[in-house]
Amino acid sequence: MRSLIIPENALFETIRLILNILQKDIRDAPLGRQILTRLFGNDLDSGQAVQFSTYNYYQQAKALFERTAEHPAVIGLSQGFNLERAASPHIHILLPGEDMMPSMGLGQGYQPDILEETDEIREVYHFTVKANYNVMITSPSASEVILIYHVIRAMLYSLSVHLDALGVRDMKFSGQDLTMGPSSLPENLFYRNLIISVMYEVEIPALTADNLPTSIDFSYVQIDPDRKQVGDVELPT
Repeated sequence: MRSLIIPENALFETIRLILNILQKDIRDAPLGRQILTRLFGNDLDSGQAVQFSTYNYYQQAKALFERTAEHPAVIGLSQGFNLERAASPHIHILLPGEDMMPSMGLGQGYQPDILEETDEIREVYHFTVKANYNVMITSPSASEVILIYHVIRAMLYSLSVHLDALGVRDMKFSGQDLTMGPSSLPENLFYRNLIISVMYEVEIPALTADNLPTSIDFSYVQIDPDRKQVGDVELPT
């Protein structure tokens, strides 16, 4: 059996990998081959860079994602809501809900039992979970929230095979802006949720083990065909 799959860990490590890849790509890759250039550079149809009014998305994304740990507004990442970092660009990984999918027989028999070194056999229970994770993005700048949202969504989708190999499967995306009271978040803060729906499997060993059969005893009674009864059992005629 495999170890427990913890999707929030997989998402955390993958998003951290994305931030590191982007930073290294900006520093080392030629301009025309940079990931951000491909995302926000010249459009094949219009020949123009992605832009809103005078806001150039490539230039702003480059300035945002190349920030290092020494920068006071470097993009942060945490599991759970980090209120202390919410007022700077930050990504919070939250779990608003998940559901256990129905399975037959308490999930018995889906995975091979465990054969212990003590010649005991232990059952393995199996079930599938459908979960929705919120990748919540906060920043004092609405433009930074929009940039982080679209870049992280695009990069996560490109790493779907990587997440699938970690056991986080059937990934689907949706999103929404949030409305929260001033008591919940600092004032003048913008936030958006990248909602990621996934499925993952859980395998749990039984707490008790059974003795493994070591021999089979075949007991039989030889029957004389002329006899009408064997012991208390009457033979059919």
